Amino acid sequence: MTSSTAPMTPDFEVKLLLNPSTVLDPTTSKPLPAFLSLFNPDSSTKPTPIQMTVAFLDTDETQKIYQAGWSPRIRRMKDEPKKIELTYKKRYPVPLDVPLPDVGSPLTTYNADPNTPVSVLSTAIDSVLAQASSDGFDASESGDYDAQIEWGYAKLTLSISKKKKEKAADWNIPVPGSGSQGPIELPDEETCRRMLVKTAPKTFDNWGGVKGWGTDELSRSRIYGPVFAERYEGVWNGLEVDIEIWPIKAAEGTGAEWENTVEISFKTEEIAQAKEKQGELLALLKEAGYWKEGDSLKTGYIMERY
Repeated sequence: MTSSTAPMTPDFEVKLLLNPSTVLDPTTSKPLPAFLSLFNPDSSTKPTPIQMTVAFLDTDETQKIYQAGWSPRIRRMKDEPKKIELTYKKRYPVPLDVPLPDVGSPLTTYNADPNTPVSVLSTAIDSVLAQASSDGFDASESGDYDAQIEWGYAKLTLSISKKKKEKAADWNIPVPGSGSQGPIELPDEETCRRMLVKTAPKTFDNWGGVKGWGTDELSRSRIYGPVFAERYEGVWNGLEVDIEIWPIKAAEGTGAEWENTVEISFKTEEIAQAKEKQGELLALLKEAGYWKEGDSLKTGYIMERY
């Protein structure tokens, strides 16, 4: 598949991992007040979490969809129970450890050198945008797909996603009352499959030049999850930030049942601001003992452990 139009223009989402042992209350797994106060401009207001239930669908064992770089996801928010959100996401790793044209020596992890020029990072990102464009993700797709650079600590990833919301009533999915307790439930597995098959975008469905590839794989898929996650919203240095807690099944042999993945993120339109503000936030979290080295592997953990 080739494209003659311009590449997509991404925005940037900076993500940093947080240390659950210093950020969360060990009894409730809720964020500690001292931590939340850093991102709560009105300390008299107690932040209320946004609760969500998330799952991915893929074939069993072979995980052909995930291996192709795609992640079909289904999500339901407790504060919007009448809607089901479907997402088809394609990821491209940005090559930071290989020689790049017009750059010279190979890039190592950009955090290893905070003085790495923005122009060097832009060159790496442009190379992946060109690859995505050749796969059919170009500027003409901007109305259907959103392009974003997921800006982690040790890696950059181009994420191209298409979202669609379906009405629960159209699929005979029960809607709990406003006072219902516990997490919001996803539809049953068969309904999840049918919803994702029905709304599958053409680029996903015909991936690799194989017509119907995506819906064929989805028809044999199963649920990986669900995960009952929470999000807290806040503000830092004029930027809106999200703090998410994902309790994921622990790896076998650890002796634990669950492992919390906690991350903080913010979005920006400009690459220079993403780089600058990531450094500032990282310094703040390090000094307070809240930062955890590494990058979020939520999707990978879910695909491995469910």
